[in-house]
Amino acid sequence: MGLSSYQYIKEAIINVEEPIQEQNRGLPKVNQPLPSYYHPELDVTAILDDDDTNLYQSYVSVLRWIVELGHLDIYVHVAFSSSFLMRPRIGHLEAVYHVFGYLKGQNRSTILFDEPFFFLERFRLVMTGMNFTEALKRMYQQMLRHPVVKRCKLMYLLVQVMPEIS
Repeated sequence: MGLSSYQYIKEAIINVEEPIQEQNRGLPKVNQPLPSYYHPELDVTAILDDDDTNLYQSYVSVLRWIVELGHLDIYVHVAFSSSFLMRPRIGHLEAVYHVFGYLKGQNRSTILFDEPFFFLERFRLVMTGMNFTEALKRMYQQMLRHPVVKRCKLMYLLVQVMPEIS
């Protein structure tokens, strides 16, 4: 089984590019969702005006939907962006453009699921009465050994988000 969000991402990128092309700009060509040195909580650029704040909020909503459609590699960055919905800054909007630039180059990504493996393992862990943390740790360790997941970009996210489990 596979999930693909290709068409939605394609349309979203067109909708994001139109307003910035009017400013003679374009989406950045990047190969990661955000630079590793970027920390949105430390951003001290000017606060966006009301129109740009609405634009930022709508872009973050689009990114949330893209995550729901299976683009888990941007999950952490979208969660950070969601933290600044009320008072976003210029740097936060630029970071959202950066994520869309990443998606423009990655829009044919698909997540593959090996259904029997994940569902049977989840059932087995629930039946043994393990607590959530222990069950998550065991699932993570088994996913690392699974041949499909080893090649999956999802592992990059899992290793970043849950380093204490490995």
